[in-house]
Amino acid sequence: MSKFLRIMEINCAHPINVEKLAEAIHEYWWKRSKDPKEGWDIGKKLDRPYKALDEGWKRDNRAAAVRIPEVLELAGLYLERNHDGKGSDVLVKRVIKHYLELLAEAEHDGWQEHRAKNGWTLGDRDDDRKRHPSMKPYRELDDSERKKDRDAVTAYPEILAKIGYRIAHTRKHEKQRGQ
Repeated sequence: MSKFLRIMEINCAHPINVEKLAEAIHEYWWKRSKDPKEGWDIGKKLDRPYKALDEGWKRDNRAAAVRIPEVLELAGLYLERNHDGKGSDVLVKRVIKHYLELLAEAEHDGWQEHRAKNGWTLGDRDDDRKRHPSMKPYRELDDSERKKDRDAVTAYPEILAKIGYRIAHTRKHEKQRGQ
């Protein structure tokens, strides 16, 4: 079986509660936006708890939740339940760091694709008109915008831990299966 199919099989064995993960994603970014060191604004319509968001913004967070396993697969990583409470191991963090630009670009591409399908275009930020200055390829973003995508990927372990999951590496899974 190809490595890709093995990873897909692993991820299918551990389905995520997308709604819980979407809420954890929003709460993480909402909290970060309150930090003056971050220096960015999430917009008035997002400056509230997940349950108070309108359905469109919830849908965006659900898309981000579904995207996480897809992005991680690019680096041979998958999700599993965190039964022992240990969280993601050191190897996982090294793999994320090693593939950070690839994963950040995939995160951005997925975000941009989802937004484009929902009518968003490039322009000065205007949530009512569905315009955003980051609606362009990752390589064209300035470093502060690329940092948001890098931060999103490096936050995956923390966000997933909040709902009882962790990231694992396929090597670990293959050893357990005797491959």
